[in-house]
Amino acid sequence: MRQLLGVAIFLAVALPLIADEKEDATKKLNGTYEVTAILIEGKPDNEKKDKVTLIFKDGTIQVKEGDKTEEDAKFTVDPSKKPAQIDITPDKGLKDTILGIYELKETDKGAELTIAIGKEKTERPKDFKGEGKDVMVLKLFRKKEK
Repeated sequence: MRQLLGVAIFLAVALPLIADEKEDATKKLNGTYEVTAILIEGKPDNEKKDKVTLIFKDGTIQVKEGDKTEEDAKFTVDPSKKPAQIDITPDKGLKDTILGIYELKETDKGAELTIAIGKEKTERPKDFKGEGKDVMVLKLFRKKEK
């Protein structure tokens, strides 16, 4: 009986903390990011990188190419996983959730965000090398707010 009570107390304390951790991690991603590099199947794709901007805001991602808004998506994160996981669900187009991993590093110049995703229905990437079929890695930079 005491074990059951102990488990119940643990869950009552831990579940809100896990939810808060995910919410905090989502908020830490908020901002406008410039794409600094794109790797597709381990090879650089320099054509698109100068034109794409991603805006993260409260669980949504807006993709802009030049002045044109391309697509919106919802995202969720799980920072407790190693590496941290991100799941992206486009509002249009693909019906499946895109599985990925991410890493956010704060620097004195701003935030560096690296995201590795499997294009379409693939497994979640294991690292940020971008190697493998249908894997894309985005390296992003968010300037510090003044």
